[in-house]
Amino acid sequence: DTLIARIGGDEFVAMLPYESGMSGEFYIQKLCKVYNDFNQNSKKDFYVEMSAGYTVFMCEEDMDFEAILASSDKMLYEAKQRRRSSIKKTQ
Repeated sequence: DTLIARIGGDEFVAMLPYESGMSGEFYIQKLCKVYNDFNQNSKKDFYVEMSAGYTVFMCEEDMDFEAILASSDKMLYEAKQRRRSSIKKTQ
């Protein structure tokens, strides 16, 4: 099962089951394809984009969820630094 929850503002967390051969990057690329397709076909005058980070972990009784989230957050903010500076489309 997958769990997706809003944790504040425009930030969401998703917990996905690990499947052999798939990585966090696999899921991020799938999401990127969706918004890239939207941006190419949309008549809107803005882009839809996202920044994402992920951490692969095993569920354990004494796991530190805050540390897991902090690791993902670090990757997310690094991705934000690489995004385009404007969401406005230019003609």
